[in-house]
Amino acid sequence: MNIKNKIITKELLYAVMLLFIMVWTNSAWAQNVTSQEKLLYSTDFQDWVNVTSSDTETEINKNKNGQELKTIDGQPLSFYLKQTSVKNDGHNTTKDKWYDDTNRDFSVSDGWMMAEKKADPYARISEIKNVTKIVYIQTSTGSDRGWGLKAKSKDDADWTIIYDTYINKIPSINNVKGNSNGQRVEITQDLNGNKLNLKDVQLMFYSLNNAQNAYMQSLEIYGNVEVKENVNITYYDTDGTTELGKETVDRANWMVKFVNSYYSRMDWRSAPHLSEARRNRLQPSRR
Repeated sequence: MNIKNKIITKELLYAVMLLFIMVWTNSAWAQNVTSQEKLLYSTDFQDWVNVTSSDTETEINKNKNGQELKTIDGQPLSFYLKQTSVKNDGHNTTKDKWYDDTNRDFSVSDGWMMAEKKADPYARISEIKNVTKIVYIQTSTGSDRGWGLKAKSKDDADWTIIYDTYINKIPSINNVKGNSNGQRVEITQDLNGNKLNLKDVQLMFYSLNNAQNAYMQSLEIYGNVEVKENVNITYYDTDGTTELGKETVDRANWMVKFVNSYYSRMDWRSAPHLSEARRNRLQPSRR
């Protein structure tokens, strides 16, 4: 075997080895997708446009500055309000206790979404990939009323009630603090006490007492999102110790960079942070 054939055979062996490493590594990562619970979307309704109640659905998909509503991972959001109004600077001047934060660890701010005294008030939210927790602050001017929550995944035939407790009553599950003057509801379980992990789901807030108003002052939606981990790549000279440069790439692309860095031993022009003269000097001979 001549020298040229030896070089080709060696390069082919390296290529096969690298291909095997790529397939094995990517398969391992595919089985261990990293995800974390994140705050997907939040509002205190001060950033919303004012909405007048209607007996048909009104879609809200932009804030008052014209920016589209999206989750932190870029999912588009639409709210569909029926017999429900929004007042982005709403303040109840007859209910000072709403805004009194004495002996509580949450605040009631100006701005609200309000269920009207109608037959079927609700606020429906477009499909979200994953929901693990919902937190909202609500108020009312009396007892036996408030906002309930339903959910419907894309394969479900009907809506499932997730939360249905009047604002003046404390449920046996979920973390609920306060009363009608200001209540923080944190929903992490369904009515059976199962941990919330809703996939491809629509949410619907609905009035628990259609003869009364219900006010929501703020809303937070949490869910699991895939987290891309960065990998630091360091390029070395042929002596194995002299550092030529560094690069940070996301985990999904690091193996491609690794393969490219191998072939850069035959074409050092792809190595980062090198002068043109340095690249040319590192270009190996192909005789």
